[in-house]
Amino acid sequence: MIRCKSCGEELSRVTVEIPATGHEGVIINKRASDYGVAGYTGDLICNICGETLETGEEIPALIYIPPVESLQLYDENGNLVNGTLLFDISDGRSLTIRAKALPEGASQELIWTVNDRSGLFGSFREEGSALIFSDPGGVGSVNLTVSATDGSRKSAKLTIKLVRSASDIHILYDGERAVAAGKSAALKTDVASDRTLTDRSVIWESDSPFAVVATTGRVSFLSVAEATDVTVTARVKARPEISDSLVFTIWPTATSLKLLRDGEAVSSLSLPVGESLQLESRILPEGANQDCVWTSSNPMVADVDETGRIQALKTGSATLTCRQSGGRLNARLTVRVVKPVEEIRLTVPENAALAAKKSLTPTVEILPADASNKSLVWTCSDP
Repeated sequence: MIRCKSCGEELSRVTVEIPATGHEGVIINKRASDYGVAGYTGDLICNICGETLETGEEIPALIYIPPVESLQLYDENGNLVNGTLLFDISDGRSLTIRAKALPEGASQELIWTVNDRSGLFGSFREEGSALIFSDPGGVGSVNLTVSATDGSRKSAKLTIKLVRSASDIHILYDGERAVAAGKSAALKTDVASDRTLTDRSVIWESDSPFAVVATTGRVSFLSVAEATDVTVTARVKARPEISDSLVFTIWPTATSLKLLRDGEAVSSLSLPVGESLQLESRILPEGANQDCVWTSSNPMVADVDETGRIQALKTGSATLTCRQSGGRLNARLTVRVVKPVEEIRLTVPENAALAAKKSLTPTVEILPADASNKSLVWTCSDP
């Protein structure tokens, strides 16, 4: 702007460009990063006027990654595994093995190798630090190796032993379930005879101190004061949740067994053909098992049912045996089946007269002709 020097009036405006003075840049506050401490690139400022020309940026802190010292392997439940791991393939499920590099902070970049290149035993795939085994194809052993990739050359090995256990179990026993104290029973399972299984181990258990079961399945029944129910269980060792059970009733030890007819002890009897008779059994003590099994040595002559009722069928003899169920006691009875005499006929000569000191022999006819006992006893009203 131009003014008059005398009066000060504005005469004209003139714009004049004056070149700016150049900045002289310098970096301040620069800091290198360190382990756990962030760095800074520094700020660019003018060394002449102090103006900030460019703001710096933070440099991330250095992270220390320790070398791998060891590798640990875990199953899918988080349990530490080493050496050999048994894996049951009977239900077709998959198996996951996880690896971890130690110490904490070490690189978890790992490589898995499997010696089953042909896929004979199943399929393997990596997911991060885990190895997943699926589609098991057969029993055998597979060797796994996991290795660190940080140059430490650390590795860990695991052998997976593929086994097949039972998916079901049944106790095989067709003996008495009501047993006397002091007896035993030999139990078996269908698992023990299944040759397709690699593990046929069975665990035997009893829920009562009065039934002691051995590892072989033999159960010993101990003395009891009264009838006692006990449960014996067989479990698949590899899969204990799979089981089968039998219930036995232990009876006090019986000391005697008697056969009774109308309340009286009897050891033999005769019975006419076509008739029947009910026998009873009595076992002492009263708390012992009273159940009995009846048999006949000759059921065509004399048969007997499960209650002890005898049926006389034809002449002859038979021995009946009453045996305590599940016990050692028995009693025997001899039955003679007879055909009784129905009629005796005496015949003398018509108009026969008997003189003194003379004899007369009448004719005797016993009916039926095949009566069992034809013996006669003669009597006289006036001897």
